[in-house]
Amino acid sequence: MWLGGVSRKLEGNSSAVGLHGNYSNGRLIDKSTTRLREWIPRFAPNVDIELMNRWTALFYSKHMMYFYNNRSTLCMNGRSECENFKDRNVFNAGLSTQ
Repeated sequence: MWLGGVSRKLEGNSSAVGLHGNYSNGRLIDKSTTRLREWIPRFAPNVDIELMNRWTALFYSKHMMYFYNNRSTLCMNGRSECENFKDRNVFNAGLSTQ
């Protein structure tokens, strides 16, 4: 939904958008990673390919990459186990239009 929007903007530093792969019964759908990696750059031509490859390959539905105005975070098992990327955010990852 986020990437299909014509205008994409987060309001405030605590606002986030979470991105993930396609799942069925909590597990990544076969071939969905390839389809997403072809589809996403059409709607976000400046997407950070390295980060896109990471979030589209997250195997379980409880894994997600969150993007904020000032950072990004890769979380496993909900938000209990997270790795912060302070040098990457919704802007320089190519996900925001404003």
